[in-house]
Amino acid sequence: MAKSSLASKLTTSGAAAAFIFATFSNMPQPSAMGVCVGPFCVAVPVPGQRQNARPQSAPRHGAVPTPAASSPSTTSNAPSAADSNAVLAALAPPNAQQTAVLKDIYPSKTLGAVGVVDDFDEIGKTSASDQDRDYTAGITTIINLINDAEKAGKIPKSTDISEHAIIDSLTDALKGAKLARFETFLGENWSAERLRKMILDRAANEVQARFEGAKGEKIAMADLDSILKKSAEEVYVRLFETSEMLAATRGATWFVERLYQTQGDQVSEDMRESAEQWVEQASLAGAADVEKALRRDTSRKVFAYRYRAQRIVFDCLSENVEDISKSQSGGIAPPAEIAQRIAQIEHDQCATWVSAQLLDKDGKVKDQEPMPLRVIWTQDGAKDDDASLYGPAADQG
Repeated sequence: MAKSSLASKLTTSGAAAAFIFATFSNMPQPSAMGVCVGPFCVAVPVPGQRQNARPQSAPRHGAVPTPAASSPSTTSNAPSAADSNAVLAALAPPNAQQTAVLKDIYPSKTLGAVGVVDDFDEIGKTSASDQDRDYTAGITTIINLINDAEKAGKIPKSTDISEHAIIDSLTDALKGAKLARFETFLGENWSAERLRKMILDRAANEVQARFEGAKGEKIAMADLDSILKKSAEEVYVRLFETSEMLAATRGATWFVERLYQTQGDQVSEDMRESAEQWVEQASLAGAADVEKALRRDTSRKVFAYRYRAQRIVFDCLSENVEDISKSQSGGIAPPAEIAQRIAQIEHDQCATWVSAQLLDKDGKVKDQEPMPLRVIWTQDGAKDDDASLYGPAADQG
């Protein structure tokens, strides 16, 4: 079966996944898998698996249904339940090994069926350890890097770098890069501590790079201040890209959910996979009108804007899912007709939505700001006036 276009956006890895597959291969397979990008986890449909909340689709053309009951000869040769359990127990790894692997696995709330609406509220929520929020440890790391370089004679000793000075500079860098906006997104867990730690991690890498090779120059607090500001700006750009990518993925998944809600058991597995490909193609076509302007943009947020264009197209198609999928007789339209309608609505409506959001009257790219993952676009723009989307930020001001 063709690989899902949504699943191909993201990748997963790890020995824990392989271990679970090998140990529990006889268990019923899930209809969705948890995909993690940095601190994010997303529920992505597993190609070929049926949804628990979905009716079974009809067999493929030409396929012969498998009888529900086994033949007498097959039944007589089947091992007993006790024998099967004994064999499986013998094949399992030792308990100590199982425990060690399972300790490295964290539960994700997004591992439910793709069709469950609650899953969409979990996309973008982070599953990070305390280490990702311990920015004081990040400050200590930078100070230790400088002290070690001074002791090794790589740089002259600095007298104006202190923990207090770094905290003040860090706060100014976070505000200057407008990272505080991410703090206001309710349910997305962009805390001030986590944002600070991300800035410090990038700054530590640049500080360490200055000490490599020949003897370097003294690092004063003014130098470290510039490094922190640059790191904060880079974190902002990367977070903007990640946020829009996750929102686009969420929008594509929501179209498929709306298709199921509208047409129910008339949506086959093949139809679902085809629909994912059609809306993906439409999202790329919808961004084509703004691509030339994006290539000329110098704001370093081009990738985020491309994801936003796709996000808008997905929301546009979801709003029109009934017109896209219904037939004149009241059932679901043929696949070829659905594909044609998706392309037509993208051309007639969605591309206009994208241009209105991203381009000004002169055809230049308008500056965009991050939006919560749950914001939905309409023909009038983003519906971001819901108070439940935002909260206070510790670094606002």
